[in-house]
Amino acid sequence: MSPSENEESVRLSVADEAQERRNAWGRLPNRLFAFLLSADFFFVAIFALAAILGFSQTKAFSIVSLDQESNPASWYSATQIFLVALAFMLLGSKLLPLRRRASDLKRLWMVLGLGFLYLSIDEGGEIHERLGKTLTRVGIKANVHGGGQWVFFYLLIAVALLVFLHKDILAAWRRWRPEMLLFAVGFVLMVCGEIGLEFLMVVHHWLGVARLVEIGFEEGLGMVGISFMAWSAYRVLGYVLSSAPDAELADTGGNA
Repeated sequence: MSPSENEESVRLSVADEAQERRNAWGRLPNRLFAFLLSADFFFVAIFALAAILGFSQTKAFSIVSLDQESNPASWYSATQIFLVALAFMLLGSKLLPLRRRASDLKRLWMVLGLGFLYLSIDEGGEIHERLGKTLTRVGIKANVHGGGQWVFFYLLIAVALLVFLHKDILAAWRRWRPEMLLFAVGFVLMVCGEIGLEFLMVVHHWLGVARLVEIGFEEGLGMVGISFMAWSAYRVLGYVLSSAPDAELADTGGNA
């Protein structure tokens, strides 16, 4: 083999390796979504099975309960949310090569990344539960077990962020419409599970089996919603990492 042929072979090999890496990133979102959904149903099924078998009145039930903190289900939820945060923070960081379809939305990606990072810490550290109890002690009460005043604070923050980022959100909608639809579906499911059913407790004080059904339904909805948002985030990240750099950006040093 001549030197030129050997050089061409090396170039093809490097190109093939790069293409394989791009293909792997392209496959990641669907595989991650399938894994997360499987884990969601696993934790809900274990909770339901333990309740059906009558373990809900035992101390061991706290290990599989979806309404407890510092157990496998809560650790999984915190990790699940962190995966969403990681994808958005990568999109908003300087670790990725600049590409027009991602670089001009870095503010949106970083706000989403930091927001989900906080939610992950919240899930593991019971911040909103502590906030509700603190507000109850200072006289701001809500007719929800454990304090539900945090719901209004979180909704207020969400509305403020929507106003602040509305132009970025519209740009992302035009550019990543399928992914933003998936994110919206996930967000609605999460809100219905984590916040929407919180309001039902203001009207209905569930007891016994009804309470267990309510817990399984709301926590399950929340988990599935986060899985959809993870799918959305990694679809965007996978597209950015699996696509070739924008030639115009490369020519102008990434300032287009």
